[in-house]
Amino acid sequence: MFVLLFLVVWKLALPRIAHIRHVRRSRIDTDLEKATSLKEEAEEVLAAHEESLAEATGKAQAIHRKISDELIAERNRKLDEVADNLSCQFQEAEKLIAAEETRAAKLISDVAADLVQLATVQLEAGKTAKKEATAAVKAVLGGSS
Repeated sequence: MFVLLFLVVWKLALPRIAHIRHVRRSRIDTDLEKATSLKEEAEEVLAAHEESLAEATGKAQAIHRKISDELIAERNRKLDEVADNLSCQFQEAEKLIAAEETRAAKLISDVAADLVQLATVQLEAGKTAKKEATAAVKAVLGGSS
């Protein structure tokens, strides 16, 4: 009986098992080849993506540098304009101050001459002419400055 069972298994079951095993092995080998191929393709796509990303990063950095340089140049240009404008305003202010100083000095001189005239009248020293009072003030102011 054992021999009969052995012969049935050997002639019928063993070839079927070998065939199934062979089909599975072929499918596994095919799947492994496909997986290897897909892995290589994925690596190529990844490399292309990384290259594209590096190129885009380089372009973005170049654009950033360009815009940054343009902004710095524009800021410097505006700062120069403001500095020039302030310089002109400063010069105009200095001219106005000098004119006001001259006007104030003349006014002080005129007021001082009037005071000299009034003081000489009040001190009963006689009447002083405007020309003499102005000359006296100029002599005093000119000598003290």
